[in-house]
Amino acid sequence: MFSLFADDTTIYLASTDSWSTLWQVLDLWCTVSTAKFNTKKTIILPFGSPKGQVVLNRKISPTSTQIPGDLKIISDQQTCRVLGAWVGNDVPYLTPWPKVIEKISRDLIQWNTQKPTLEGRRHVINMSIGGRTQYLSRVPGMPKEIEKTMIRKRDNFLWEGKKPHIAHDTMCLPLDQGGKQIWIYIQGMRRLTYGI
Repeated sequence: MFSLFADDTTIYLASTDSWSTLWQVLDLWCTVSTAKFNTKKTIILPFGSPKGQVVLNRKISPTSTQIPGDLKIISDQQTCRVLGAWVGNDVPYLTPWPKVIEKISRDLIQWNTQKPTLEGRRHVINMSIGGRTQYLSRVPGMPKEIEKTMIRKRDNFLWEGKKPHIAHDTMCLPLDQGGKQIWIYIQGMRRLTYGI
């Protein structure tokens, strides 16, 4: 099965599939479309019961042709990116979040030097925290401790390091009830709205 999105291609193979047939099909497709696969960026993520044999023997089945040595095979507890989401086997669920938190922290520090108004701070939170967490929280989900970190960062930036001026329950009111819709995307498709 193929999944094509922009310039990313994801291919799913079963242990009964042929590695050499796959590359014959890909070579033909590249010839016809004038596209070219960058083998330096090609990553193989084994999963299911024969994954150990793929890593050790570089074969998807005992009878298949060997996977070339220049292609990277992801071992357990390693990750690779598939359309922006970090995936892998036996991976701690926090894997993508430290880098995201670091980028958000840099954003907020940079924006803070501009002394934005309260309304400006609301927009920065939506762009930085909301924008950088939206996709990841929908794909792998946002762990509770990351959710708490994002809320702390939001409150610290919004209130300039001071104690919040408004109770959390009041902050959660929607726009038509006096809120200002500050978004943080949490736990898959669930969205929390914070008003000020």
